[in-house]
Amino acid sequence: MVIGGTIVVEERQLIIDAKQGKVDAFEKLFIKYRPVVYKLYAEYYIQGFELEDWLQEGQIVCYNSLSSFDLSKGNSFGSFFKMNFKRHIISLIRHQNALKRTIDFNSVSLEATLAEQGDYCLMKDDSMIVNATDFVHVKDRLETFVIRLSKFEREVFKEYVEGSEAKDIATNLVCNVDRVNNALDRIKKKLKIQLI
Repeated sequence: MVIGGTIVVEERQLIIDAKQGKVDAFEKLFIKYRPVVYKLYAEYYIQGFELEDWLQEGQIVCYNSLSSFDLSKGNSFGSFFKMNFKRHIISLIRHQNALKRTIDFNSVSLEATLAEQGDYCLMKDDSMIVNATDFVHVKDRLETFVIRLSKFEREVFKEYVEGSEAKDIATNLVCNVDRVNNALDRIKKKLKIQLI
């Protein structure tokens, strides 16, 4: 809330406390601005995202917004958070659409093979027969899986799938190998959960 160009004293103190790492202050601040998440949840659709996922994304964006919010400018934190959250949601939707286009493009060759050979096609060798229905099911799950990864995890996953080793990924992403290995562990856990 902005009154006469200054942030209301209670909200200002809440922001200061939350910036200092006080969890209860952050929770109160997020509860206060949670309606922003509900409003955008009603306006936008992200495949595979339930309200709980939206709230989790909202908390992450609220935390990041809090970190970069400048109290001295006298702006409304609510407006700042709303702007950042809306941008984040639009970014997720764009990424999801780009991923869908890529997957659709890559699946054209399989669909052509299925049209020629029927319900079953061979992939790699005779020991790996893939049913078309199974392929579509796995494809849908992978789309949802990739969307749920953090930006860093998506970058690591992309390079890993392309055949890069952890040390090469760390070099390319300018970070240490431990961070890449931790991301790979999280990715593997998320993938296992998604495919079960």
